[in-house]
Amino acid sequence: MTAQDEALPQELFFRISGTGDSPWELGRPQPAIIKLVEKGIFHGEILDIGCGIADNAIYIKNHIENINLTAIDLVPKALGRPQPAIIKLVEKGIFHGEILDIGCGIADNAIYIKNHIENINLTAIDLVPKAIEVAREKAQKNNVNIQFEAVNMLDDLSTITTHTLKQHSYDIILDAAVFHMFSNDDRQIYVKNLEYLIKPNGLYVQICFSEKETREGGPRRITKADLNQLFSSDHGWTIESIEDTVYELRPDGPIGADGRAYLSLIRRNKNI
Repeated sequence: MTAQDEALPQELFFRISGTGDSPWELGRPQPAIIKLVEKGIFHGEILDIGCGIADNAIYIKNHIENINLTAIDLVPKALGRPQPAIIKLVEKGIFHGEILDIGCGIADNAIYIKNHIENINLTAIDLVPKAIEVAREKAQKNNVNIQFEAVNMLDDLSTITTHTLKQHSYDIILDAAVFHMFSNDDRQIYVKNLEYLIKPNGLYVQICFSEKETREGGPRRITKADLNQLFSSDHGWTIESIEDTVYELRPDGPIGADGRAYLSLIRRNKNI
Protein backbone atom coordinates (compact mmCIF):
# COMPACT_ATOMS: atom_id res chain seq x y z
CA MET A 1 0.00 0.00 0.00
CA THR A 2 1.35 3.40 -0.96
CA ALA A 3 1.32 6.56 1.10
CA GLN A 4 -1.31 7.85 -1.32
CA ASP A 5 -3.53 4.86 -0.51
CA GLU A 6 -3.20 5.60 3.20
CA ALA A 7 -4.05 9.29 2.93
CA LEU A 8 -6.81 10.62 5.15
CA PRO A 9 -10.10 10.93 3.21
CA GLN A 10 -10.51 14.51 1.99
CA GLU A 11 -13.90 15.05 3.62
CA LEU A 12 -12.61 13.95 7.02
CA PHE A 13 -9.45 16.02 6.59
CA PHE A 14 -11.40 19.20 5.94
CA ARG A 15 -13.79 18.39 8.79
CA ILE A 16 -11.17 18.08 11.54
CA SER A 17 -8.08 19.94 10.36
CA GLY A 18 -7.69 23.33 11.93
CA THR A 19 -9.86 22.47 14.90
CA GLY A 20 -7.13 21.39 17.29
CA ASP A 21 -8.64 17.92 17.57
CA SER A 22 -6.87 16.30 14.64
CA PRO A 23 -3.92 13.96 15.36
CA TRP A 24 -1.38 16.35 13.88
CA GLU A 25 -2.48 19.33 15.99
CA LEU A 26 -1.03 18.92 19.47
CA GLY A 27 -1.94 22.22 21.09
CA ARG A 28 1.77 22.94 21.53
CA PRO A 29 4.72 23.55 19.19
CA GLN A 30 6.68 20.67 17.72
CA PRO A 31 9.91 19.86 19.64
CA ALA A 32 11.87 20.35 16.43
CA ILE A 33 10.48 23.88 16.10
CA ILE A 34 11.52 24.71 19.66
CA LYS A 35 15.07 23.57 18.87
CA LEU A 36 15.16 25.65 15.68
CA VAL A 37 14.07 28.72 17.65
CA GLU A 38 16.83 28.07 20.19
CA LYS A 39 19.36 27.82 17.34
CA GLY A 40 18.30 31.19 15.95
CA ILE A 41 17.17 29.86 12.58
CA PHE A 42 14.16 32.16 12.20
CA HIS A 43 14.53 35.84 11.29
CA GLY A 44 13.10 38.58 9.11
CA GLU A 45 10.03 37.73 6.99
CA ILE A 46 8.72 34.25 7.77
CA LEU A 47 6.02 32.20 6.01
CA ASP A 48 4.50 29.20 7.84
CA ILE A 49 2.82 26.94 5.26
CA GLY A 50 0.15 24.58 6.61
CA CYS A 51 -0.11 26.40 9.92
CA GLY A 52 -3.17 24.50 11.20
CA ILE A 53 -4.18 26.09 14.50
CA ALA A 54 -0.87 28.00 14.64
CA ASP A 55 0.87 26.12 17.47
CA ASN A 56 4.26 26.57 15.81
CA ALA A 57 3.60 30.08 14.49
CA ILE A 58 2.54 31.45 17.86
CA TYR A 59 5.56 29.91 19.58
CA ILE A 60 7.94 31.41 17.02
CA LYS A 61 6.35 34.85 17.23
CA ASN A 62 6.38 34.78 21.03
CA HIS A 63 10.05 33.85 21.26
CA ILE A 64 11.72 35.90 18.53
CA GLU A 65 11.83 39.68 18.30
CA ASN A 66 11.77 41.81 15.16
CA ILE A 67 10.13 39.30 12.82
CA ASN A 68 7.06 39.44 10.60
CA LEU A 69 5.25 36.13 10.40
CA THR A 70 2.56 35.09 7.91
CA ALA A 71 0.76 31.77 8.43
CA ILE A 72 -1.33 30.05 5.74
CA ASP A 73 -3.30 26.84 5.46
CA LEU A 74 -5.30 25.01 2.78
CA VAL A 75 -8.23 24.32 5.07
CA PRO A 76 -10.94 27.00 5.30
CA LYS A 77 -11.64 28.05 8.86
CA ALA A 78 -14.77 29.62 10.27
CA LEU A 79 -15.99 32.85 8.74
CA GLY A 80 -16.48 34.63 12.05
CA ARG A 81 -20.01 35.64 11.06
CA PRO A 82 -23.35 33.91 10.46
CA GLN A 83 -24.30 32.52 7.08
CA PRO A 84 -26.43 34.93 5.01
CA ALA A 85 -29.06 32.20 4.67
CA ILE A 86 -29.32 32.01 8.47
CA ILE A 87 -29.83 35.76 8.74
CA LYS A 88 -32.71 35.53 6.25
CA LEU A 89 -34.28 32.63 8.16
CA VAL A 90 -34.13 34.66 11.37
CA GLU A 91 -35.80 37.60 9.62
CA LYS A 92 -38.56 35.25 8.39
CA GLY A 93 -39.26 34.04 11.93
CA ILE A 94 -38.42 30.39 11.23
CA PHE A 95 -36.71 29.75 14.57
CA HIS A 96 -38.71 29.28 17.77
CA GLY A 97 -38.99 27.12 20.87
CA GLU A 98 -36.37 24.44 21.43
CA ILE A 99 -33.63 24.63 18.80
CA LEU A 100 -30.76 22.24 18.07
CA ASP A 101 -27.83 23.41 15.91
CA ILE A 102 -25.96 20.38 14.56
CA GLY A 103 -22.35 20.93 13.51
CA CYS A 104 -22.20 24.33 15.17
CA GLY A 105 -18.45 24.83 14.73
CA ILE A 106 -17.46 27.94 16.69
CA ALA A 107 -21.12 28.98 16.96
CA ASP A 108 -21.33 31.86 14.48
CA ASN A 109 -24.87 30.86 13.49
CA ALA A 110 -25.98 29.83 16.99
CA ILE A 111 -24.88 33.07 18.63
CA TYR A 112 -26.59 35.14 15.94
CA ILE A 113 -29.85 33.22 16.35
CA LYS A 114 -29.76 33.49 20.14
CA ASN A 115 -28.98 37.21 20.00
CA HIS A 116 -31.86 37.99 17.64
CA ILE A 117 -34.73 35.82 18.87
CA GLU A 118 -36.38 35.99 22.29
CA ASN A 119 -37.80 33.13 24.31
CA ILE A 120 -35.86 30.29 22.73
CA ASN A 121 -33.65 27.58 24.16
CA LEU A 122 -30.72 26.72 21.93
CA THR A 123 -28.46 23.68 22.11
CA ALA A 124 -25.43 23.56 19.82
CA ILE A 125 -23.46 20.39 19.15
CA ASP A 126 -20.40 19.44 17.16
CA LEU A 127 -18.32 16.33 16.61
CA VAL A 128 -15.10 18.13 17.55
CA PRO A 129 -14.54 18.85 21.27
CA LYS A 130 -12.11 21.67 20.50
CA ALA A 131 -14.74 23.45 18.42
CA ILE A 132 -17.18 23.19 21.32
CA GLU A 133 -14.59 24.59 23.70
CA VAL A 134 -13.99 27.60 21.46
CA ALA A 135 -17.73 28.07 20.86
CA ARG A 136 -18.49 28.01 24.57
CA GLU A 137 -15.84 30.65 25.28
CA LYS A 138 -17.11 32.79 22.42
CA ALA A 139 -20.71 32.60 23.68
CA GLN A 140 -19.61 33.55 27.19
CA LYS A 141 -17.76 36.60 25.86
CA ASN A 142 -20.94 37.62 24.04
CA ASN A 143 -23.12 37.01 27.13
CA VAL A 144 -25.18 34.46 25.21
CA ASN A 145 -26.76 31.48 26.97
CA ILE A 146 -26.33 28.42 24.75
CA GLN A 147 -26.00 24.80 25.83
CA PHE A 148 -22.95 23.29 24.11
CA GLU A 149 -22.09 19.63 23.84
CA ALA A 150 -19.70 17.42 21.83
CA VAL A 151 -21.88 14.81 20.12
CA ASN A 152 -21.27 12.40 17.25
CA MET A 153 -24.41 12.25 15.11
CA LEU A 154 -23.28 8.89 13.76
CA ASP A 155 -23.62 7.27 17.19
CA ASP A 156 -26.93 5.65 18.03
CA LEU A 157 -28.30 8.47 20.18
CA SER A 158 -31.24 6.37 21.30
CA THR A 159 -29.00 3.91 23.15
CA ILE A 160 -25.83 5.68 24.30
CA THR A 161 -25.81 7.71 27.51
CA THR A 162 -22.82 9.99 26.91
CA HIS A 163 -25.00 12.91 25.80
CA THR A 164 -27.90 14.90 27.25
CA LEU A 165 -30.04 15.15 24.10
CA LYS A 166 -33.57 13.93 24.71
CA GLN A 167 -35.96 12.11 22.43
CA HIS A 168 -38.46 14.29 20.53
CA SER A 169 -37.21 17.47 22.23
CA TYR A 170 -36.59 19.95 19.42
CA ASP A 171 -38.99 22.18 17.49
CA ILE A 172 -36.26 23.20 15.06
CA ILE A 173 -33.12 21.30 14.04
CA LEU A 174 -30.57 23.33 12.07
CA ASP A 175 -28.04 21.60 9.84
CA ALA A 176 -25.77 24.12 8.13
CA ALA A 177 -23.36 22.11 5.97
CA VAL A 178 -23.34 18.80 7.84
CA PHE A 179 -25.55 16.47 5.80
CA HIS A 180 -23.38 16.71 2.70
CA MET A 181 -20.38 15.28 4.59
CA PHE A 182 -21.87 11.79 4.92
CA SER A 183 -21.65 8.61 2.87
CA ASN A 184 -24.86 6.90 1.79
CA ASP A 185 -24.67 4.51 4.75
CA ASP A 186 -23.91 7.27 7.23
CA ARG A 187 -26.87 9.28 5.96
CA GLN A 188 -29.19 6.53 7.14
CA ILE A 189 -27.75 6.69 10.67
CA TYR A 190 -27.91 10.48 10.67
CA VAL A 191 -31.55 10.62 9.57
CA LYS A 192 -32.46 8.01 12.18
CA ASN A 193 -30.97 10.30 14.83
CA LEU A 194 -32.87 13.28 13.42
CA GLU A 195 -36.06 11.28 13.81
CA TYR A 196 -35.11 10.47 17.39
CA LEU A 197 -34.44 14.11 18.31
CA ILE A 198 -37.08 16.13 16.49
CA LYS A 199 -40.57 16.71 17.86
CA PRO A 200 -43.63 15.58 15.90
CA ASN A 201 -44.38 18.48 13.53
CA GLY A 202 -40.85 19.80 14.12
CA LEU A 203 -38.89 21.47 11.32
CA TYR A 204 -35.52 20.29 9.99
CA VAL A 205 -33.67 23.19 8.34
CA GLN A 206 -30.90 21.97 6.06
CA ILE A 207 -28.27 23.83 4.05
CA CYS A 208 -26.10 21.61 1.85
CA PHE A 209 -24.02 21.84 -1.31
CA SER A 210 -26.21 21.16 -4.35
CA GLU A 211 -25.41 19.46 -7.65
CA LYS A 212 -25.40 22.94 -9.18
CA GLU A 213 -21.99 23.53 -7.55
CA THR A 214 -19.72 22.26 -10.32
CA ARG A 215 -16.30 23.35 -9.09
CA GLU A 216 -13.93 20.62 -8.00
CA GLY A 217 -13.19 19.96 -4.34
CA GLY A 218 -15.16 20.30 -1.15
CA PRO A 219 -17.91 17.99 0.11
CA ARG A 220 -20.22 15.83 -1.99
CA ARG A 221 -23.11 17.45 -3.84
CA ILE A 222 -26.70 16.71 -2.87
CA THR A 223 -29.50 16.35 -5.42
CA LYS A 224 -33.20 16.98 -5.00
CA ALA A 225 -33.70 13.29 -5.71
CA ASP A 226 -31.48 12.47 -2.70
CA LEU A 227 -33.63 14.62 -0.45
CA ASN A 228 -36.93 13.37 -1.84
CA GLN A 229 -35.86 9.77 -1.28
CA LEU A 230 -34.55 10.19 2.27
CA PHE A 231 -37.25 12.55 3.50
CA SER A 232 -40.31 11.06 1.84
CA SER A 233 -43.80 10.80 3.31
CA ASP A 234 -43.20 7.05 3.59
CA HIS A 235 -40.48 7.88 6.12
CA GLY A 236 -42.62 10.35 8.05
CA TRP A 237 -41.41 13.60 6.49
CA THR A 238 -42.83 16.34 4.29
CA ILE A 239 -40.49 18.51 2.24
CA GLU A 240 -42.03 21.97 2.41
CA SER A 241 -39.49 23.67 0.17
CA ILE A 242 -36.12 23.26 -1.52
CA GLU A 243 -34.65 26.49 -2.83
CA ASP A 244 -31.33 27.64 -4.18
CA THR A 245 -29.09 29.52 -1.80
CA VAL A 246 -25.43 30.35 -1.27
CA TYR A 247 -23.27 28.83 1.44
CA GLU A 248 -20.63 31.43 2.10
CA LEU A 249 -17.07 30.09 2.18
CA ARG A 250 -13.68 31.57 2.69
CA PRO A 251 -12.17 32.46 -0.70
CA ASP A 252 -8.95 30.65 0.25
CA GLY A 253 -10.82 27.36 0.73
CA PRO A 254 -10.64 24.29 -1.52
CA ILE A 255 -13.32 25.51 -3.98
CA GLY A 256 -13.25 29.26 -3.40
CA ALA A 257 -16.03 31.49 -2.13
CA ASP A 258 -19.82 31.14 -2.18
CA GLY A 259 -20.77 27.52 -2.75
CA ARG A 260 -24.06 26.87 -4.55
CA ALA A 261 -26.37 25.12 -2.14
CA TYR A 262 -29.91 24.06 -1.32
CA LEU A 263 -31.87 25.44 1.59
CA SER A 264 -34.51 22.86 2.51
CA LEU A 265 -37.33 23.10 5.02
CA ILE A 266 -38.41 19.58 5.93
CA ARG A 267 -41.29 18.93 8.32
CA ARG A 268 -41.58 15.88 10.55
CA ASN A 269 -45.11 14.52 10.41
CA LYS A 270 -47.42 15.23 13.35
CA ASN A 271 -48.53 11.68 13.99
CA ILE A 272 -45.14 9.99 14.24
